[in-house]
Order: sequence, then structure tokens, then C-alpha cells
Amino acid sequence: MALRGRKARKINIDVPVDSDLPIRLKSVSEQTKLSYCELLEKWLFTEERENQANEKHREEEFLKWTQQFEARLADIQSQLFALWKKPEEEGGPSEQDYRRVLLQRIRNLRNEGMSFVKISEMFNKEGVPTVSGTGKWYPSSISQFLTTNGTF
Repeated sequence: MALRGRKARKINIDVPVDSDLPIRLKSVSEQTKLSYCELLEKWLFTEERENQANEKHREEEFLKWTQQFEARLADIQSQLFALWKKPEEEGGPSEQDYRRVLLQRIRNLRNEGMSFVKISEMFNKEGVPTVSGTGKWYPSSISQFLTTNGTF
């Protein structure tokens, strides 16, 4: 007997003694006029589709969670940068603290493989103030900052 162009294989399935599976399988087979193999094939196909749907749902949930996390992170960063822009007299950080945090952030970004160009673009986009508090970030200013404030 061939199923959809494939040879049927005999499969032995161990069923617990107290299981009503054989009775239910026989009943469904009689009602649907499908063989046990066809029922098993339909069941496996249905389960595979459900697994694919569940996987897609998990991916969508993960994407949604990631977007929420990134939005929250951007909000926190903007709040932190607003604080960094305050002068020390108004509760902002000292220049030394700012340099230390900035240096660590640049090192982390460099360790992730980000170039000076990308870091400067990101800092300008996020509104990260330069150490002087004026001007924009450039790749050369990132490089110079690392050279003068830490190991390159």
C-alpha cells in the first residue's frame, strides 16, 4: 500500500495496557474511512502546523518585547542625557564622572565592533553632549577622546 507516492512502512507503537487509544483509533477510522496510517499522517501534519504557528507566535512576541525594550531603553537614555547636560551646580555630573561614563560606553561600543563613524553618528542622533558641551561628535573626536582618556 502506498501513501501519496511513498511506500508504507510498518511501525510498531507501544501503547500502555490501560490506554483506550486502540479503541478510539478504531472508532475514528471507522467514522472517517481512513486507515490507521492515514490518521497518523494527518495527526502528525496537524501537529507540525500547530508547532509552526506556535513558533511564529513566539517570534512575534519576542519581536514585540524587543521593540518595547528598545523604546524603554531609548527613553531612559534620553533622561540620562538630559541629566548629563545639566551643569554640576544644578545636580549634573562632574566632568570627571562624565568622562568616565563616556569612556566606558565608547569602549563597550568598540568591543561590539562599532566603528568611530557609527559611534559618532549614534551619539549625535541621541544628543550625547560632547565633553565641552558644544559642537557635534566626529569620528576623529571619538578617536581623540579614547587616546587622551584611555587606552586605544
